[in-house]
Amino acid sequence: MIFTTKFYETYTKVCRTWAIMGGGVLCLAMIITVISIVGRAVGIGPVDGDFEVMEISTAIAVFSFMPYTQMIRGHVLVDVFTQNLPRPALRILDTIGMTAVAIVALMWLWRMPLGAYDFYQFGDETTVLRYMRWWSFIVILPSVVLFAGASLLSIFREVNR
Repeated sequence: MIFTTKFYETYTKVCRTWAIMGGGVLCLAMIITVISIVGRAVGIGPVDGDFEVMEISTAIAVFSFMPYTQMIRGHVLVDVFTQNLPRPALRILDTIGMTAVAIVALMWLWRMPLGAYDFYQFGDETTVLRYMRWWSFIVILPSVVLFAGASLLSIFREVNR
């Protein structure tokens, strides 16, 4: 087998750590949102750009959760039509599904740097904070790399079971 159990465990730990960091980003965004809401309620006023912070933080968090979710097979699975199929048929369908996820992950890996470059080239920024949007890609791109790796590893794991 190409990848050992130890490799899978280590990769899963890296993905879990990355997901925890993404959760931290989301928690910070939630704190800013709460401060903004309380500020409005007491008359101080909102935090400028709170919605932009939430938008960017949510994107970062969602992408950071995807590699770990793939490694633990945690994506939503609808098995209404397949629950009574024999085990070999389910494994084939699982492999097809994992391949589809890997294709999407690899397409993201291919296209996201180009999107980041477009944002950079055109100077796209948020309205209130004037935050350069391409900076978000610096954090999101490693998530996509981990997700692509997790997707490919899940296919290898399923095929070698």
